Amino acid sequence: MQNIKNKKSLSPIIATVLIIVLALASISILWVVVKKVANPDVLLSPKQCIDYKTYPPYRIISSCYNSETKETEITIKKSLANEKINSLKFILYFETNSSSYICGENCNNCELTSDPKKYYFSSETKPIEIKLVIDDCVFESEKITSC
Repeated sequence: MQNIKNKKSLSPIIATVLIIVLALASISILWVVVKKVANPDVLLSPKQCIDYKTYPPYRIISSCYNSETKETEITIKKSLANEKINSLKFILYFETNSSSYICGENCNNCELTSDPKKYYFSSETKPIEIKLVIDDCVFESEKITSC
């Protein structure tokens, strides 16, 4: 008989522990949802990347390597779409390696304007290709010619 009384007295304790665990789990889930809404990630969904490839916010107008100045000249132009861009990354591919240059809100030397803008990247050798990456979504690449 004593064993049955002990089991019955454990029941409210187990119920209380379960309620506390459920409350903590609910608070955790709510915190994650609120955090994502308040500060969304920079990474784009696959659909947004497809949209960028279909209607790119920026286009590479020209890309060439000037062997006299040892600079790669990249001209880009913003499209009419008024998209919020957090970062614009240029990736230059060489025969054996690559170099990345980021232009964004924290960059003082580059503006993301609607006018065609030229960017100059110094390198001893001619890059083979350039890729334009917007908010971690690669959407355009172009072979680099000689100027």
